[in-house]
Amino acid sequence: MPHYRYEVTPRAEAPGGGYSLRLFDGDEELGGGVFPADRHAEPYKGVTWFNTLPEGERARWLKEANSSRPVDAWGAYLQMLALDEAKSEGELWVSTRK
Repeated sequence: MPHYRYEVTPRAEAPGGGYSLRLFDGDEELGGGVFPADRHAEPYKGVTWFNTLPEGERARWLKEANSSRPVDAWGAYLQMLALDEAKSEGELWVSTRK
């Protein structure tokens, strides 16, 4: 009987950060994908994002990034989005095989 599962692992920042998704049937890898979170790719988008946040949200993302730099808050936000997308894709893939 097939045992479908997925794994999500962090990627190094150098190739764009984010997460890798691997899809399995038992021990056999069947596919996967990459969900980048490159905070340096669109710096103006990050500045706009940060500047439009309410003060409480700014504090939240700076704390999440463990930094006082808006670019790091943007990076933490992108990491969260990439992780959510990778997990959602993995869950969808598993659910369509049951």
